[in-house]
Amino acid sequence: MVLQTNIAPSKAIAPVVHTERVTSTDGRTTTIHHVRYPRSSVKPHLITVGQPTKLLEWCKLNKETEAINGGFFLRSSGQPLGQLWLAGREQQHVSFGSPWNDTRGSVYMPRRGKLRIAPRTKLSLHPRGDLLQAGPMLVHNGVSLYLSEADPEGFSQTYRQHDEDINSKRFPRAAIGSNRDYIWSVTVDGRSQNDAGMFLPELAEVFLQLGATEALNLDGGRSSTQISNGQLVNAPRSDFEELENGFEIFNAIIFSPAA
Repeated sequence: MVLQTNIAPSKAIAPVVHTERVTSTDGRTTTIHHVRYPRSSVKPHLITVGQPTKLLEWCKLNKETEAINGGFFLRSSGQPLGQLWLAGREQQHVSFGSPWNDTRGSVYMPRRGKLRIAPRTKLSLHPRGDLLQAGPMLVHNGVSLYLSEADPEGFSQTYRQHDEDINSKRFPRAAIGSNRDYIWSVTVDGRSQNDAGMFLPELAEVFLQLGATEALNLDGGRSSTQISNGQLVNAPRSDFEELENGFEIFNAIIFSPAA
């Protein structure tokens, strides 16, 4: 069953917001949230913040209404884990472990309507716009990347760079997907009796059902934060405790109205 939210849509961006309860093949249930944006209505771009900030608070302060948390970062310093480029300039970051540092999936935002999600090797070596390296890629060319491999980008092999192995169990998730006409932000609730979270192959299947041809996993767990129409859409949790207004993050993807 799909439940349409009662949030008044932004006329300039025209997001379509859905909240849905899903049941997995093993009988576990969870809540997913997806926001669909027409490519022609939004200009996606990256932002970084100098100190840990809740995304909802940042959006209110900067009068932005549509956003999702970005990539991985080091809890101690806030430095991005994986490449991050802003307006064509590479930012200081900590590289993913070899041999994955140059290959893991990325989202590239060069200009209006031209967002691309692809393996890093398929994108410009020196991007002119914004680029965020995260991963793993979930869907590529309309096919789940989990059909033939259990860990297509080696996250289990480099789990020490993260709080936990993101392949090991069900987690709250955040991700971005696209096709020729639309861009989707997606979050998955977890860490509660009613919300089990998802495995990454299940998240890939969500995007296939939405119609995405490309999709990329973003930082998840307690960092999962989705904003639409100026409101927090999902339910961020840490250790089964809901976090009021979400958790503090260091970077995010913003969907501003197209010029």
